[in-house]
Amino acid sequence: ILGLLPNPGTFAEYIAVPAKDVFPAPAHLSTDEAAALPLAGLTAYRAVVTKGEVRSGDRVLITGIGGGVALAAMRFCLALGAECYVTSSSEGKFQRAVAFGAKAGVNYRAPDYLDQLKRTISGPIDVIVDGAGGAFGPLCRLLRPQSRIVCYGGTASGDMSINMVGVLKNVELRGSTMGSRREFADMLRLVDEKKVRVDVDRTIAGLASAEDAFEAMRSGDQFGKQVIRI
Repeated sequence: ILGLLPNPGTFAEYIAVPAKDVFPAPAHLSTDEAAALPLAGLTAYRAVVTKGEVRSGDRVLITGIGGGVALAAMRFCLALGAECYVTSSSEGKFQRAVAFGAKAGVNYRAPDYLDQLKRTISGPIDVIVDGAGGAFGPLCRLLRPQSRIVCYGGTASGDMSINMVGVLKNVELRGSTMGSRREFADMLRLVDEKKVRVDVDRTIAGLASAEDAFEAMRSGDQFGKQVIRI
């Protein structure tokens, strides 16, 4: 259950929602994994499948690996047979992503970041899945014509843009947020079939310690979802 219906209230012991908005959790998930899945899973699914139209063999660049949605997006891309590349300011994070199936990772703070990406990726990028926002112009020279940039967030900047290189390549910049009931059901099916796993970074005991989860997010330490047990 997303803590958004009918009113916001994620930090609560109970929430009343319409029965039609309730889905059974995949049986193999732990309680913590089931709690971590809904919003990150749905947001990632729509960004990858509906808006990104990722197909087997596509080269996909996922920025800011380590966040819950970015990591879920990588899982969905891999399940679909795509070739995943990731970025992070932490070498440890993209090494973990590679251990999970990504082809390679690049530090976006490196002075020669774009050159490293070009050397690392096996060919033109088909899809970028991004939660940071900002200017995508420099990346456009690495994109295939008629490729797609999907933005589901703006943690670095609320403004998103491409340059004339992107325009001439017919690159599409697509916004994406959460998803529909149908997309939620389709997302659950992939998890239920064990094609996608749920990544829980840590479990916090009690609402009194909830600030620990926010601190992990502020510091950029997390790799997956933070779950608060009430």
